[in-house]
Amino acid sequence: MQMTRLFLSFTASLGLFAQDSIQGPLVGWTYEAATSSLRAIQGIPGSSTLGGRAGSGLRRAVSAPGGAFALAVQSESGQAQLIDLRNGEARPLDVPEGADAIFLSPRGSAAVLLYREQGRAIVLNGLPAAPAVASRLDTSAEALAVSDDAKAVMAVEATGVRMFDADANQWMLNHSEPTASAVFREASHDAVLAGATGVWLVNGASGNATAERIWEGDASAAVVDGNAAVLIERNMGLVAVSLRDRAVQRLECACIPVTLVRLSQSVYRVNELAEGPLWLVDLNGAAPRAVFVPADAKSEAAGQ
Repeated sequence: MQMTRLFLSFTASLGLFAQDSIQGPLVGWTYEAATSSLRAIQGIPGSSTLGGRAGSGLRRAVSAPGGAFALAVQSESGQAQLIDLRNGEARPLDVPEGADAIFLSPRGSAAVLLYREQGRAIVLNGLPAAPAVASRLDTSAEALAVSDDAKAVMAVEATGVRMFDADANQWMLNHSEPTASAVFREASHDAVLAGATGVWLVNGASGNATAERIWEGDASAAVVDGNAAVLIERNMGLVAVSLRDRAVQRLECACIPVTLVRLSQSVYRVNELAEGPLWLVDLNGAAPRAVFVPADAKSEAAGQ
């Protein structure tokens, strides 16, 4: 009974905090390690600021594109939960405790939770309204990707990319090039693979899939959005590639890009929220651009 009261108290206070803190346009949410919470990115790309926080005591958290909800893991209990970022309410997910990583599908309708020590993963569908376990997988992969319909999962392994279907059948993708990251395209089983020899677009990731190289070089991550691909060139920076004519554009970013996480329609986060500015890639305009979200202003009285 006491635990129930604590949980209700937590969700109620979280709801008030989230609602009172967020006003106007919202780019999305990102995890803030320093406070073990989620942080809102308010405004529009190119004119955004860091807003209010939601959640507390989170070991890790990933927000869905558009910022409607997030999946998180509590630090103390290891319990996975779904946080409704519109009203702040949190509810536990019916999965084992201790997930090491969370990977959302492009639209956020599916997710896969990775348990590295146990060598397993759990695929969820029906997000956010009715989350349910779609399949359970045995995997030693460090990174996973799941399609929006939860019927396809990619596991990036040292020897290649392993595919899983909805029945947990598995096979190796017919792609011999080294792969550092793999993601699905929105509402599709087409995949984008990035690695030491370039970025590849795989049509219908399956045993007989065909792969087309859309950029040559050493990439650590890549996404394809509409008619543009954005990639992180290892040790170099951000690159945008037109799928129409393969024109290459380097994006100016005073940052070290480490990831490409979708925040909202055609907007991606490229670094972690820490001391400096948070950088975003915006693909909504006439040309791709990198823009920053200013870091929190430090108190002038600090250190006095």
